[in-house]
Amino acid sequence: MTATIMNSRARDADVLPIRKVERIWATSSFAKSVQRHRRNPYLRKRIDGCVDRLSTNHRSPGLNLERLGGGKRRSFWSARVDGEARLILVPVNQTEIALAHVDHH
Repeated sequence: MTATIMNSRARDADVLPIRKVERIWATSSFAKSVQRHRRNPYLRKRIDGCVDRLSTNHRSPGLNLERLGGGKRRSFWSARVDGEARLILVPVNQTEIALAHVDHH
């Protein structure tokens, strides 16, 4: 087994650039994607739990946050809702997150 040594800049490259979550807001596309799952109460409950975890501990390992891409200023991230669904979000600044979409991946 080979260990990889990373410098702190490389290690922090995939850390959500949020200092403390003070505000989470939903975009209209997020609201539409949640509405499509209105007949799935299990998934709706899991979405609520994921948003709660983002607000209380956005560095929780259970969220499995991954950078998806975008530019330096606005990058898209995904968080695990459950084994099949992902929540897409965008860090707006160091204290705000915009929820963009939720669906199966």
